[in-house]
Amino acid sequence: MFLRQLFLAGSISCLILLCLSGCTKSVPTADTAPTPSGEVRFIHSAASTGALDFTYLSLDWNVYVSAVSDAVYGYQYGYYDFRADNRTFQTYLANTNIAVANVAFYLTDNFRYSVLAVDLDATINPELIALADTLALPPDGKAFLRFLHASADAPTLDILHPDSTKLVSELAQYDASPYLTLDQGTYSFSVNSSSSEEELVVLDPVTVISGNNYTGVLSGSIDGLPGPVFNIKLYQETSL
Repeated sequence: MFLRQLFLAGSISCLILLCLSGCTKSVPTADTAPTPSGEVRFIHSAASTGALDFTYLSLDWNVYVSAVSDAVYGYQYGYYDFRADNRTFQTYLANTNIAVANVAFYLTDNFRYSVLAVDLDATINPELIALADTLALPPDGKAFLRFLHASADAPTLDILHPDSTKLVSELAQYDASPYLTLDQGTYSFSVNSSSSEEELVVLDPVTVISGNNYTGVLSGSIDGLPGPVFNIKLYQETSL
């Protein structure tokens, strides 16, 4: 029998068919509490890795309980309610008892968080990344966008607006930028090496819509590691 328990009264797994879409929030039954609670979404951005199961350590049972099964690279799942407390999240290779990554942090009442699986060299990082998501909303006609460096082999990065304005400087691996305020529109961001200032890639166009918040995850390989090439995917935080 697996050490982690993969049972819930109702599954909270919900596959997002598009990166910019969401799914109905569900409450993990093992830790149900009306208040206080915060919200967590899960993002699979480990380009080197196949499907993953995201789990959480139950405060009631002290075992790992399934949150999302068969999570696929490039998709997000959630948000889901979790009781506010010291929380531990762990990922497994899908449908196995092989734990590959975890993270622990204090989940604050009425806050939102992202828990992301990312790469380390040619395999998954043994640590998940946990980020606090903004609860603020952008001004009329604007969107909020932050960038996360989740590439296994890309150097420290600068990110440039299509008009060549530098938006982000020296974004280190596994770091996230502050939220930037952008006009609604479609952007092809350039990514440069911070040290050499060499342009590494011009990313495929992405669109931000006014009134929404996004995390732009930079993942995949810049130098030919197995798996997807270096890319950006936007994950919408609002209206989930």
